[in-house]
Amino acid sequence: MSTPLYSVVTSLVCGLELLAVCWLAGIPLTGFDQSTQLSLLGLLLLPQLLGLGSLNFALGRASATTMSVFLLLETPIAALAAWWLMGQGIEPATMPGLLLIIVGVTVVLTNGDGEQTRRGRHRKRALPQPDAHPPRRRRIRHPVLASGPRE
Repeated sequence: MSTPLYSVVTSLVCGLELLAVCWLAGIPLTGFDQSTQLSLLGLLLLPQLLGLGSLNFALGRASATTMSVFLLLETPIAALAAWWLMGQGIEPATMPGLLLIIVGVTVVLTNGDGEQTRRGRHRKRALPQPDAHPPRRRRIRHPVLASGPRE
């Protein structure tokens, strides 16, 4: 399934479920001011379409293991984005943890013995060739089940 089709189907299903929950809970879906509408549009475009769309695209081209490790960078990137875009401060006590996540992900993804490297080495080897004359099987005859005349 292509990335755009997958994104459309999953977003449609989630949107319909959210619509049903809002309808059952009596939550109004209209009457918001322009600032709230723009905020909701930003929540749709940035994390949903850009973030999940990029993730779905990358999953089709990289291994799930690599992507799951790479997703650990979400926290440091969100902290840096909040600091840069919204002026939120990063507590000094959180800096070692954020740096540890970044260094850990970098070490895992750039390690020479990683999944991609192992897979690449196996591809370079020639496939084992079957024997020209495979060994003949010996027939073992069971004394009771063997067909033929009995003595």
